[in-house]
Amino acid sequence: MNVLSVQDVTPVATIARSLALVKVVAEEESRHRLMEIVRVFRARVVDLAPRTLIIEITGAEDKIEALVEVLRPFGIIEMVRTGQVVMTRGLQRGKQNVTSEPKQDPQHAQKQRSEPEKDHANSVVQETEASHSV
Repeated sequence: MNVLSVQDVTPVATIARSLALVKVVAEEESRHRLMEIVRVFRARVVDLAPRTLIIEITGAEDKIEALVEVLRPFGIIEMVRTGQVVMTRGLQRGKQNVTSEPKQDPQHAQKQRSEPEKDHANSVVQETEASHSV
């Protein structure tokens, strides 16, 4: 897969997530405790073998780091992590949020009351299509 574009999203609201897969030693006597840790961190077990578990966790970097630190005493065999991925919240156009209603004079707004949702939906779709063109 190729990088199509890169944008500086520092000045806008974003959602950031990372993913980690952690293979940990899971002897029978420690499995119950490991399963409880997985539940507390809202992670999930994606593989269960006779002596190991593979745990998947997604979230903020600090959440992943905290889980890794809790799992270290059990014995981490292997770990893979993505870098942080980020997406802007809502539909962004520069620093203005596209989802906000446009300001209109009262007379113009009166005429538009029958279909304001439809007009807004179309502008959102057009903006979405334009932002994904290559």
